[in-house]
Amino acid sequence: MNAKKSFPWSLTFLLLGALAIGAVVWTMWRAERVVTSVPDAIGASVLSAVRGVTNQQPTITVNERVFVERSRDALQLVVSERETSVEREVKSTQFYSSNVLKVRSGFIVKAGFDLSEPFAVEIKEDRVLLQLPPARILSVESTGYEIERKDGFWNRVTDEEISTEISTITSSAREKMIQGGMLEEAESTFIRQLSERLGGDIIIETQPHNHAH
Repeated sequence: MNAKKSFPWSLTFLLLGALAIGAVVWTMWRAERVVTSVPDAIGASVLSAVRGVTNQQPTITVNERVFVERSRDALQLVVSERETSVEREVKSTQFYSSNVLKVRSGFIVKAGFDLSEPFAVEIKEDRVLLQLPPARILSVESTGYEIERKDGFWNRVTDEEISTEISTITSSAREKMIQGGMLEEAESTFIRQLSERLGGDIIIETQPHNHAH
């Protein structure tokens, strides 16, 4: 007589269990991809936008996960430029002898960011938080000094006095631009340029800080 063969139920249950576990793992993987795909896509868009504006790569974090590391070749970024002029006249009297020194100059003042300082982006859902260095005056360049001097009989204008007044009007040009809101203009210009590249659906926020002069 031929022996009746039993059906391998244990093997069947094992295979079914493996398939069920695989289905659960696959479903979880797909769910994670759906959750992270949108922030990752924003991360890629932000990276492209920041590179387009600054030619630099900040550290970008997506949901507390590092998306890209910061590039090392950080430079200064000029985003605002203004022209101004300053004039100053001083009079000095010694032993009844007076001299007069008048110095004037036009200046080109540039403001922006020193990207060697902390520069990073944190992305959570559709919100982008910029850790941006404080805006600062990057350069104050004279377009040429005009110097008028009138020496006293023995109280003559010295080279040191001229140098001091040149330094003073340069500092005055810097302060004039700061008081005129140039640092705030630099920051708003940078954010506007970044927003234009990202589109209007992403909310950009900046960390508060004091502006550096």
